[in-house]
Amino acid sequence: MFKSAIPVLHVSSSATAEKFYCESLGFQQKFAYRPFGGSDPCYMGLTRDEVVLHVSSFSGDGVSGGVVFLVVADVMRCTRNWWRRECQSISNRRIKVGETGRCT
Repeated sequence: MFKSAIPVLHVSSSATAEKFYCESLGFQQKFAYRPFGGSDPCYMGLTRDEVVLHVSSFSGDGVSGGVVFLVVADVMRCTRNWWRRECQSISNRRIKVGETGRCT
């Protein structure tokens, strides 16, 4: 019986992907396989709550432009939290989340 599927997303930079998923979206890195000692190529596992994603900068892994839909319990809360983190990482501006979700 199937229990889950783990999407593998292709990334060009594992460091950029880790920063986005962990710092902006609140994921945690569970593992990172870097066989040559540098930052890339890398195969990385990320989790948040019950969601598991794998990202890879190895040639041929994943498909550029792939899409993953995340189902959340409270989309407005997630949006506010994301914009709060994103705006604070960009600058020390005041945060106002409106219809456009822009940082002001």
